[in-house]
Amino acid sequence: NNVSIINSKFTMNGDEEIDNTVIYVIESNNVTIENNEINFAVETNDTYENVAIYAEECENLNIIENRMSVLLPARSINWSTGTVYSQAVFLKDCDDAVLEDNYIEARSNGQISKYDTLYAVHIVGDNANVNNNIIWIEDAPYGYGLVISGGDFLIEENTIIIDRGGAYSCGIDVEGD
Repeated sequence: NNVSIINSKFTMNGDEEIDNTVIYVIESNNVTIENNEINFAVETNDTYENVAIYAEECENLNIIENRMSVLLPARSINWSTGTVYSQAVFLKDCDDAVLEDNYIEARSNGQISKYDTLYAVHIVGDNANVNNNIIWIEDAPYGYGLVISGGDFLIEENTIIIDRGGAYSCGIDVEGD
C-alpha cells in the first residue's frame, strides 16, 4: 500500500514464451503511477497474456501523465474464461481508479485470425474516472480504445483514435456488471 512510481522510464521487450507485464499491482491501495515513459514490445502466440500496466483488487489507484507506447500481437479473446491476451492497460476490480492525462498508444504487430483483438484500456470495477487521455489503437483486426464494466464511471475529455486495421473497431465499449 501507499506506493508511488514516478518519473521513471521502462523499456521492455517481452519474452514470447511467458506472460509479460511492465507494471504489476496486486491488492495494493493508494498507488500512484505518474509521469512515466513505458515502451513495451512483445511477440507471442495466443496462450500468453501481455499488458503494460496490470492492476487487480486495488483501491485509489492513480495512473496520471504517463506516456505509453505498446506493441503487442492481437489475439483472439478466450470467451470461455473472458481472457483478453493483449492489452495496454487492464484494471481488474479496482474501485476508485483514476486514469488521467495519459498518452496510450497500442499497436498490433501481428495476428493469427481475423478475430484477433487488442484493447488499449480495459477497466473492470466501480467509480473509475477516465479523463483527458489520448488513447490511440492501430492495426488490430478488432481494436477497442476503452472497454469498461462496472458502475459509476466518469469518462470525459478523452481523445480516442482508432486506426482501423481489420473487421471491427470500437471507441468505447460499455458492458454490464
